[in-house]
Amino acid sequence: MENDNNEMNEIKDKKNKKFNKENKGIKNKKKIIMEAIQKIVALIILIAMVAASAGYLISYIVNL
Repeated sequence: MENDNNEMNEIKDKKNKKFNKENKGIKNKKKIIMEAIQKIVALIILIAMVAASAGYLISYIVNL
């Protein structure tokens, strides 16, 4: 009887470990996607700032 319980617990542990590994994989993918989105947004903001300063510089030169 006790051996059966031990075997069942081992099987449950293996299933839990497998599930946890799959869960970590999903979390890692979400984390990677979130970091990529943050970098893309930062790049867009940087490009917008450079474009704005270039436009300001051009208008300043034209007004001279």
